[in-house]
Amino acid sequence: MSKQKNPAQDRRIIFTDLLMISVLVINLLWLSFEWLFANRSINEFLQTQVPEFFNFYNTHFHNDVAKIDLIFVAIFLTEFTIRWALAISRRTYYKWYFYPIVHWYDVLGLIPVGYMRILRVLRIFSIIYRLQHMGIIDLRKTYLYKQFDKIRTIISEEISDRVVINIIENSQEEIRNGRPTQQNILHTVVAPHKQDIIDWVTKKAKTTAETHYIPNKDKFRKIVKENVAQIMDNNESVDALEKIPIVGKALSKQLEASISDAMLNTIDSVIYTMLIDENNQTLQYLTAQAFDALVSPEKDEELERITQAITLKALDEVKAQVAYKQWQDQQNSEDIFLNMA
Repeated sequence: MSKQKNPAQDRRIIFTDLLMISVLVINLLWLSFEWLFANRSINEFLQTQVPEFFNFYNTHFHNDVAKIDLIFVAIFLTEFTIRWALAISRRTYYKWYFYPIVHWYDVLGLIPVGYMRILRVLRIFSIIYRLQHMGIIDLRKTYLYKQFDKIRTIISEEISDRVVINIIENSQEEIRNGRPTQQNILHTVVAPHKQDIIDWVTKKAKTTAETHYIPNKDKFRKIVKENVAQIMDNNESVDALEKIPIVGKALSKQLEASISDAMLNTIDSVIYTMLIDENNQTLQYLTAQAFDALVSPEKDEELERITQAITLKALDEVKAQVAYKQWQDQQNSEDIFLNMA
């Protein structure tokens, strides 16, 4: 059951957010002016051109910067504490202390020291994002939003890509060092799909027999006979048999034909048994035995070498794909469009 929206609660949130944006803008504009006022050239210019304003501001504001900023900090701290309490009561986060971690920029912005105050700008962006998400405002078509979204996309892609590449490189290093990762891939990734793999191999074997063996059966028989004949010609026992007077060569030819027919009949029998076996029991049994040998816990150095090479190559391909900068393609497309305009 979905939670019903409370219009009165929404109005309070909107009012609070708009009020906080106003306070933040006033605070940041004042801090910016204070920074300019502290500049010697600007200070002298104001003292010369508008002495009344200079004296008033210098007396009532400039000399009490810390005290005035503490008033703003008190407002921000009160609002932050209320929101934290509401998050706890509504179970917004898994743990009560997650709120200040998620809103770290609010915590640091509360510190009335030097450049920490600049982090209050992030508070404005977070409120604007919340109002955007609620549908109160729509800045998606504005120039500033598009530029901000572009920068956000670039930063998030660069950070996430770097993290993923580091994970892949660590996995590759473990595989090269012979750590359990390689065996884990076989046992935790491949083994659970045993039946799917067996079904696929069975289907592929039957399809291959139907599309390649049966249409080319005569060519296959010719190849088998030629190979048997070559083997017979190089066999000393057959040479001795051919030296028997009168019947030697006939016996040799008969033996060669018998061996060829036996091999071809055996192959035919296996192929046709696979094709007429509706449940694929024979082929599935053979495939299962091969699969069990593949994922056997017994160490097979040659198989480990092959698996390692395949896994490392696959991870290299994934790493190359992750490292691909999609935002650059988007930027290039935009540049081409602008040049055509």
